[in-house]
Amino acid sequence: MKKCSFRLFPPAMGVMPYLWLIYWLMPVYYLFKLSHTSWEALFGLSLILIFQVAYRQSYWEQGARLLLWVTIEIAIIMTLAIHWDPNFLYVGFFTTAAIGNLRSKKMMLGAVAFLLVAFISTPFFSSNDYDVIGQLGAELALFVTLAIVPFGMRAARRYREMNLQIKDANMQIERLTKQEERQRIARDLHDTLGHTLSMISLKGQLAGKYVTRDPERAVQELKEIEEAARKALTQMRNLVSDMHMVNLQEELLGARQIAEAADIKLEVHGDIEAVQRQHSSLTCTILAMCLRECMTNVVKHSGASRCVITFTDTGTATQLEVADNGKWAHDQERKTEAIRQGHGLFGMRQRLELVEGILDMDPNAATGTIVTVTVPRIVSGNIALSGGGA
Repeated sequence: MKKCSFRLFPPAMGVMPYLWLIYWLMPVYYLFKLSHTSWEALFGLSLILIFQVAYRQSYWEQGARLLLWVTIEIAIIMTLAIHWDPNFLYVGFFTTAAIGNLRSKKMMLGAVAFLLVAFISTPFFSSNDYDVIGQLGAELALFVTLAIVPFGMRAARRYREMNLQIKDANMQIERLTKQEERQRIARDLHDTLGHTLSMISLKGQLAGKYVTRDPERAVQELKEIEEAARKALTQMRNLVSDMHMVNLQEELLGARQIAEAADIKLEVHGDIEAVQRQHSSLTCTILAMCLRECMTNVVKHSGASRCVITFTDTGTATQLEVADNGKWAHDQERKTEAIRQGHGLFGMRQRLELVEGILDMDPNAATGTIVTVTVPRIVSGNIALSGGGA
C-alpha cells in the first residue's frame, strides 16, 4: 500500500506553524460572541477556514502564487475587522509570517506596503463603533510590529538555509577529503610497493630457473628477494604511519560513553593492552573501527539493554566479540531487513581484508545478536608484524 505523502506544513519548519494555530481559539470565540445570527457566525467561520487553507499554502508556495494566498489572507482579515471588530487586525501576524517566506525582496517590500495600507484604512470602514483616534497608539504599535515581522522571518529563514548549506558543504569537504586520501594511498602503494613487488616476482622467477643450472646465482637472487621483501615491509610501515590511526583504548572509552547515553549496560572482558602489544597499529585501528561500527549498530538498531565486548587471544589470532540482547533477535522481519541492509557490515569486511581478518555475524543467537571479528597475528620467520616492531 502506498503511503500518503500529504504534510500539513514543511518538516523543516518544526512545530511552530502548529503552535500558531492555537492562537485562533480566541478569534473564533469572539467571532461567535459578536455574531448576531447563526448564519453570520457560519459565514465568519467559513472565512476562518479559508484563511487556514491560505495559511497552510503560504508555507509551500513561492512567487506570484504566494502573493495570491497573502492577498486572500489580507482580504479575509479586512472582512472580519470591518464586519465584526477591528481587533481582528491582530490576526495579521499570520500574514506577515507568510510574507517573510517570500524569497524576492521586492515582492516582500511590496506585500508589506500593501498590507499596511489595507490595515491602516480598515478601521475607518468598520461597521461598529470604534474610536480610531483613541486607539491610535495601539494601532500604531501594531502596524510597526507587522512591518518588522516579515524581515525577522526572512532573516530566520536565511539563517536556516545558511546552516543547511554549511552542513552540506562540510559533508562535501569530508567526502572529497576521504576520496583524496584514498587516491593518495593508492598512488603511494602503486609508486612504492608496486615496483618492489614486481621486482620480487621477477627475481623469484629467475631463482626458479637457476636452481638447477646455477645454484649460486639462485642463492644470490633469493638473498636479493629477502632484501626486497624487507624494503617492502619498511615501505608499508611508512605508509601506515602516515595514515590516521585510531587508538583501541580510546575507542573502548567512546563505546562506554555511547552505551551509557543509550542506557545500555556494557561489560568488557579481555586484556586490551595485550591486544595492542600483539598487533600492528593498522590492525588495532581496524579493530577499533569495527568496534565503533558494532556499537553504533547496537545503539541505533538493536534496542538492547545489555552488551558484552570480549577480546580473546587464541594463540594465532585475536577475536573481538560484541554480543547484545537486542529485541530484534526475536523479530524475524526486522532482523532480516537489518541483515539485508548490512548496517556497515560490508565496510567492516573491506577493512578486515587489509589484514586478512574475518567477520562473522550470528543474528539467530538465543539471547540476541553476536558479531565476531577475527584478526590473525602475522609472524614470518624473524619478521613479526606485531606492535610495529621487527
